[in-house]
Amino acid sequence: MKLDDAALIDELRKHSAEAARRYLEHVVVSKKSPNKALHRELLDNLFHGAEEQLANDGVKYHLEELGKLAMTEGICVS
Repeated sequence: MKLDDAALIDELRKHSAEAARRYLEHVVVSKKSPNKALHRELLDNLFHGAEEQLANDGVKYHLEELGKLAMTEGICVS
């Protein structure tokens, strides 16, 4: 029996956003799904997560400190 990954992700999303996110990542990364829509959804999820982290003041503080350390150590950060 072959499951439609996109349909299963939609069904999982009804019960648990985290389970749907994890299964989406599994489908794209491990199963190497050729479904471009799933790849795009995973990319959107990752960008959204990065945006949330960058909006966090604690994360901003640590990134600024790392930037300062890199500058004092002569490390190129780009």
